[in-house]
Amino acid sequence: MKYLFTLLALTTASTFAHADFVPGRVRPGMVAQMDVKSADGQFSAVQAATASLNFEDGKSEAVSVSVSFPNAERLTLPIVSKVPSDCGTVITAQLDERAVIRLEDFTRIRCRIYVKNPWHISVRLEGEGGAISALRLEGKPEFVFVTL
Repeated sequence: MKYLFTLLALTTASTFAHADFVPGRVRPGMVAQMDVKSADGQFSAVQAATASLNFEDGKSEAVSVSVSFPNAERLTLPIVSKVPSDCGTVITAQLDERAVIRLEDFTRIRCRIYVKNPWHISVRLEGEGGAISALRLEGKPEFVFVTL
C-alpha cells in the first residue's frame, strides 16, 4: 500500500509539473516596474511603464521584449540581437526601422560596478511624417515562473 501511494504521488507531481507547458506559447519570464528617466514626442505624458522579457515555452532564450503603459497600450517587438557588452548584455528588439526597443541588461554583471537598476531600456518610435518619439526607462526586474 505504501508503494502504491508513493507511485501515485510521483505520477501526480510529474503531471502537474508539465501541465503548464504549452508549446509555442509566449509569456513573461522577467518583469520590471520601470521609472521614466526621459520622455518626448508621443511618450511625453508617460509617467510609468512595465517592461517584460518574454520566453516561448520549450525555448531557453528570450524571444521578445514588451513595454506596457498605464493606458493599456503595449509595445511588443521580437528580439533581433543579443550582444554581450562590457558589463552586461544589450538586447535589441525591433519590427522594422520605425520601432526599436533596446534593453541593457545588467542582471548578470560581468564586472565590478554597482548598478541600482539592472534594466535600462530605450524605446524609439518613428511616427507619421518622420516625427521621432523617445523614451528612457530604468527598473529592477523580477523573475516570473516559466516552464522551459
